[in-house]
Amino acid sequence: MKSAFKLVLVTLVVWLGALSLTPVDASVANDPGYVRIYRQGASTFYLNKRSIAIENYHPPYYRLSVTTRTEYDPSLRLPESTEDGSRLVFDYNYDDKTIALVGSRRGIRPIDVSRGEDWQYPAEAKAAALAAFRVVYGIPFY
Repeated sequence: MKSAFKLVLVTLVVWLGALSLTPVDASVANDPGYVRIYRQGASTFYLNKRSIAIENYHPPYYRLSVTTRTEYDPSLRLPESTEDGSRLVFDYNYDDKTIALVGSRRGIRPIDVSRGEDWQYPAEAKAAALAAFRVVYGIPFY
């Protein structure tokens, strides 16, 4: 009986030790280089502020490219990815208050920023475009 108890105890200690060696959550929620831009269901989208590139600066026309990152709720038990995801390119016309997503597989797609509607394709496009403009120029786009 004593040896069975010792076996269970050793197994438990080894199992708990193995759990303590698993990687810490790779979330960027507290990383100042990322800003949370959008949440949809079990997905949270972040904008990598360090990835923003100014490709055109000719006011009122601007072009910014950004990288987003998607993190999933841990309860989904999806494999953790520590890499950034989509690279998005946006054309802005500040006078007309229009933004277009450039280079997507569906061609140039306008993003409707004037309405309260949050859904775009891809889901984080509107939020990423508005957040990137605010990060770079310090003013809201719309």
